[in-house]
Amino acid sequence: MDSESEHLLDHRDELRRIVYGTPGEPPARVVAELVALEHELIARDDTERAMSSSGSPAPSSESGAPRWESEPELVPEPDELAARAPTRRWRFATALTVLVLAAGAIALLAPARELLSPPRGLEVFERPLPAADLDRAYEVSAAAHLDPAVLPSLRSVGHAVGYEFWVYRDGESVCLLAQRDFWFAWDSSCVSLDEFRERGLVRRIPAAEISDLTRPKPVSRDDVVLVEWGPWSAGVEWHDVSGSEPQP
Repeated sequence: MDSESEHLLDHRDELRRIVYGTPGEPPARVVAELVALEHELIARDDTERAMSSSGSPAPSSESGAPRWESEPELVPEPDELAARAPTRRWRFATALTVLVLAAGAIALLAPARELLSPPRGLEVFERPLPAADLDRAYEVSAAAHLDPAVLPSLRSVGHAVGYEFWVYRDGESVCLLAQRDFWFAWDSSCVSLDEFRERGLVRRIPAAEISDLTRPKPVSRDDVVLVEWGPWSAGVEWHDVSGSEPQP
């Protein structure tokens, strides 16, 4: 094997480590390069085998065991030679198909992972705004009189106890927007990034201000509902405390 072939084999092993041995998604160009290199190495192997077969010296009648004139030469039949090439081509086609399917699975892995694992906490700002929320985001921004600069970071974090909640980044602060259903005013509260990582954002809502239609059954009018969105929250979460209990 020449030095160029050895270099190609080393490069192939390096590409295989990237595609199959590295956590995460390998770049598509690396997968394509590996497929092309596997093809080239198989073609080189076929060429070397053909040259080796055609260039081997014919056996001498003066050396080795005596050869009987009636003994037939072990020459492969044409049909047998024709059958070998498709077998190798079939193997390459199978390997190529496997690599293409693997590349397709990798390409689909990121969207599937996003669907199976919703963003938590600040991760919500790393995901693009869903198309279904785009129109509503503009409405919320205008109604809450937000600075246009924060609009790209505006994200919905759900509903709770008859309120709609959105979050956004404002410089080094994280903010929570809350609006009671049926066109009430938006209310905003912000904390620093360090404060958010330590205790999250909390919205305190007296239960008496919650509509009878949306107030959960265990909550009485004298209670207080705490709606929270923290560093590990996939959406807003709430719990109630008795009105006689001290508030944090």
